[in-house]
Amino acid sequence: MFDDLNRLAGWTLQTLPRYEPVLISDMEGADCSFLLHHFISAYLKADRRIVLVSLSQTFPHYAVAGSKASSVNLNRARQSGNIKFIDILSKSPDEYLFGKDGHILAKNLYSDVQRCVEEQGKELEGGVVVIDDLTNLLCVGCPREDVARLIQYLTALCKRHHCCLVTVIHRDIDDDDISLFDSCRIFFSYEITLKGLKSGHSKDVHGHLDFLRKVESPHGRTMYEHAPLQHYRVTDRRLQLFAPGTSNAVL
Repeated sequence: MFDDLNRLAGWTLQTLPRYEPVLISDMEGADCSFLLHHFISAYLKADRRIVLVSLSQTFPHYAVAGSKASSVNLNRARQSGNIKFIDILSKSPDEYLFGKDGHILAKNLYSDVQRCVEEQGKELEGGVVVIDDLTNLLCVGCPREDVARLIQYLTALCKRHHCCLVTVIHRDIDDDDISLFDSCRIFFSYEITLKGLKSGHSKDVHGHLDFLRKVESPHGRTMYEHAPLQHYRVTDRRLQLFAPGTSNAVL
């Protein structure tokens, strides 16, 4: 679990997002996937339920990463029912991915998540649904409009069941004029964006982190609150955030 990110966002284990969906994205060579481990471990440590939907990685990958980064035992959590795992990767191509148009693919994925969420009922309240890589849906031929509609339905589903949605979009993969990120961001209350350094690789600074919170004004308008831009450095167990120009290499 990354304490610096919680401080930037104003979250604690008691105040993790309950209804407000979180969109994690990356661009310019950064990889934001490691942030999913933060949310998985944080909700587990807060004794909340998790639905983990795998479009990119296997469950053993998350189990090893959780043990290494946060000392959480995902295998035990799965056995106890605290984690429900929807394994899309193990489905046969004919069953799930290929030979179907995008609308059916998105509909089937929504049905799988809906079934899992509704089976848990009130036990999922305050928990989280994590989808590890929306961009993979584009890679298997699902149109951007169908993915955006899927997210619209999933955020509504999570809101009805009083749980949070967390997902990832890799923005460098999507080069359409209207990107998947642009189509989906309207449905999210928080955005965490990682950007690579234009100067190239550095062992002391891995990139920029931008945190955005959307709030509603007294007049019903959406307002955007940007946290100060952060540089970040990630290790096996820690995400370090610091103001640009204040890394140890500079000082």
